[in-house]
Amino acid sequence: RFANLQKPIFICCYAPQLLMHAGVVKGRRICAMQTILNDLEDAGAVCLNQDVVNDNNLYISSRSPDLFPKFVDETLKVLRL
Repeated sequence: RFANLQKPIFICCYAPQLLMHAGVVKGRRICAMQTILNDLEDAGAVCLNQDVVNDNNLYISSRSPDLFPKFVDETLKVLRL
């Protein structure tokens, strides 16, 4: 239900699996850990090979904890809107 409220969702690493199982990744641009990309694509997500992906200020994703500084920067930009 939260995904349908048009509020931002911040996800990192393996967290996109939760959205995948909730059935809300179809057509969404996402990045995640390499090991789950095929599953996300099978669920209809558009997986990008980027450090951080901002999908219309709704789904903000990052591949790994090593990228937290970039992820936090993008998160703060979205929250300031």
